[in-house]
Amino acid sequence: MLLARITKTFFALIGALALGACSSITVSTDHAPIDFSGFKTYAWLHAGVTEENGKSNDIVDGKVKSIVDADLEDKRFAKVAKDSADFHVNYHITTQEKTDIKTYNTYGGYYPGYRSYGAYGPGRNYVYYDSRMAMPPIQEAVITEYVQGTLIIDILDPKTNKLIWRGTAGKHLDESATPEAREKVMKEVIGKLLAQYPPK
Repeated sequence: MLLARITKTFFALIGALALGACSSITVSTDHAPIDFSGFKTYAWLHAGVTEENGKSNDIVDGKVKSIVDADLEDKRFAKVAKDSADFHVNYHITTQEKTDIKTYNTYGGYYPGYRSYGAYGPGRNYVYYDSRMAMPPIQEAVITEYVQGTLIIDILDPKTNKLIWRGTAGKHLDESATPEAREKVMKEVIGKLLAQYPPK
């Protein structure tokens, strides 16, 4: 027997990183087998970034770059002209609709029944009968639909324009977040990503 309660929660991309505070941030990085110790300066690869829907968002673009600049400055990297930088920085934002299904056992036991006694054989030895039947557990399925937001930060070799480091962070999107809350989460996400750069 399956009893299903379906909960549908829809999240939308506000600006670029309307990331929900209730979900954890998943971070992964990868890099080329090179020496990063000589890198001291950087520049942005593009003046602006276009979102996947083809529309630019200057507000979010400015916030992301400002947070990345501040983080790299804390790491003692200097922003310089594009043609003299040791490495270039770029970022992308993507979204993907996902479905999360969790099933729980909510009950297990016996169907209501009755008990009876009967006499059997010489001397009237009593035999016990139990008509109750085992009942399988009842399962409850909770289905949640949501949008997963992903921020990708790329580090490129300016001489070859090849990718030499990539950091990826994913989180559920929350359309109800205030601009202040979204910016706070942006800082958290970018901070966790760039904590892995330069690779050790």
